[in-house]
Amino acid sequence: MPGVAENALEAGTAGAALNKDQTILVNIETTAVCRLSSTCGPRCLLNQLNTHAQSPLQKSQITRMASEFITSPSSHFVRHVCALGKEVMEDASTLFEIIRLWHATPVSKRPGTFGIITASAQGLETNLPEFVRHPLSWVVVSLDVPSVRLRSPENETPLLTAALKLRAVGGVEAVGVNTLLTPTNLDEVITLGRRLNGAEIHQWSLGSFLSPSPAGQLKPVMQLHDYRQAIESIAKEFRNSKLRILFDLDYTDFIPISGCQPEVLENLVAWRYEYPLTSNLTLTALNPHPGYFLRARWDGELLAKGDFKVIGLERGAYGKWQPGRGEGLLADLVSMHQ
Repeated sequence: MPGVAENALEAGTAGAALNKDQTILVNIETTAVCRLSSTCGPRCLLNQLNTHAQSPLQKSQITRMASEFITSPSSHFVRHVCALGKEVMEDASTLFEIIRLWHATPVSKRPGTFGIITASAQGLETNLPEFVRHPLSWVVVSLDVPSVRLRSPENETPLLTAALKLRAVGGVEAVGVNTLLTPTNLDEVITLGRRLNGAEIHQWSLGSFLSPSPAGQLKPVMQLHDYRQAIESIAKEFRNSKLRILFDLDYTDFIPISGCQPEVLENLVAWRYEYPLTSNLTLTALNPHPGYFLRARWDGELLAKGDFKVIGLERGAYGKWQPGRGEGLLADLVSMHQ
């Protein structure tokens, strides 16, 4: 998944009710299980990052933690809540408990949207009736080209079909796709994009594959010249398309590619920076400063933006979740940029 859940959807009706005061992105890992783990092996982001994670929280603890992020006095400052994991649909019962919490909270007091990232066609298909009863704001599905060697190429068509069916029956408002780029897979990615172009999805997000660095962090394999080539080629290929395309970049790459001045961005109170290049292609980067991002790992560690790509991280910057910690932490994050 590129950039974790930085690709939250703001297209279509999913983003219609959002406001400028909602500036925090919250990720909640609901499960440490994925049936594709053996297929992806060490190339899986979470297989590398969570090598030192402790025992998973109990389901009741995950639900309690999620409740604090969704129903607390500061929850209305949260822009997006994304439930994910290694595979969020591996524990559908916990996911739907959390979705029901979001629906039960008044719109004026809850986070702006609730969505998931998944690669499970079976999970979406099996749970269609429950999604219709408790719809998502958005779903992002992970579709990658064969050379990336993640998941299974045979998963592409069933997964996209399941996501579009979910939208058709009213189980989700908006559908997006995440795809990973490498310096050598641009032609494959463009071919995938042509297939997506006819599917009428709301958003196609492109981000770099990440690989370990000597410093013990996952870093983008794409260099500036790779990004520029990819952006130019994809902008040209889809210049007459209605497909909304996002290039999700690290902040350090966003600055030289967009040409934005850091001193201008410093004054923006926003969960992510956006720079439209064409009518349908936008560069994005998550705000790197404290207060805009929180990820709750499945073992209860509370991670800041800088934590997430540290291989084998044992302790999150915000400590370990205990009952009541979520409410207090949200208030602290809001105070950082108000």
